[in-house]
Amino acid sequence: MSTAKEVMENLARAKGYFHRHDVARAVLALAHGLKELVDSPQIVGRDKQSIQMAIAELAQLLGRTEEAQEHMLEGLLYERGKEKAFLKDCATFFKRLDAAAKAEQEAQIQARKLRMDRLLIRGGKLLEAGRLAEALQHYDEAASLHQDEDIIFTMIGRRLLEAGAAEQAAPWLAKAVATKSANISAWLAYGQALKALNRQEEAIQACRDGLERIGPRAELYLLLAQLEEQAGRVPEALAHYAAALEQADTDSQVRGKALAGRKRLASAAHA
Repeated sequence: MSTAKEVMENLARAKGYFHRHDVARAVLALAHGLKELVDSPQIVGRDKQSIQMAIAELAQLLGRTEEAQEHMLEGLLYERGKEKAFLKDCATFFKRLDAAAKAEQEAQIQARKLRMDRLLIRGGKLLEAGRLAEALQHYDEAASLHQDEDIIFTMIGRRLLEAGAAEQAAPWLAKAVATKSANISAWLAYGQALKALNRQEEAIQACRDGLERIGPRAELYLLLAQLEEQAGRVPEALAHYAAALEQADTDSQVRGKALAGRKRLASAAHA
């Protein structure tokens, strides 16, 4: 049970929300006040009359809102002594407001994602046409719309890398591997971008970081072996070529390159 003061505090809160144009919270606070009144039979006399007057005022205020006109076509009517019925009406009103808000939010999310997809597609076409600066503008705008779609960094970075724009790809891929959702594609592309920029030691470190973060991957071991070979560190290169051959995800392409790398190092040792 609640006191008359506690009920009035909820009603005052409801009125405050109304004046801040937050109809949903106003209805919810009103419902809380009604529930307290219904569950508190000890509230009688002047206290109850004051509460009922406050409820009637709120019913009038909320009933004139655009939200009520749209979502409560049956009206938001309050009769003294029928607080339980009015509580049900308030609960119905709030549920409809909540559903409408969620639908609007979902529509906004879909519109944002559609805009982002269109920018990515347009950026890709510009990239294919050799208009790098314009493509980057579209990619920047697409990324500005991102919320939890971290894969966008990998997508953009890989597209730039495949187009031969390693310098522009590297920052995107650095963002990609910094996310919790970074996968083999992100780490491999990041290492390849750094390799293309002749940032060899950074590329080696990227491969090591990737292996530590996501676990053993054949393609990362292969890239690491190739980088170590270029650096002239033969024992390390041989060890990583061997590791590339031992992984469960080793495919025929990785196997062929790893075997070729070991053969190349063996031939150089006997030369």
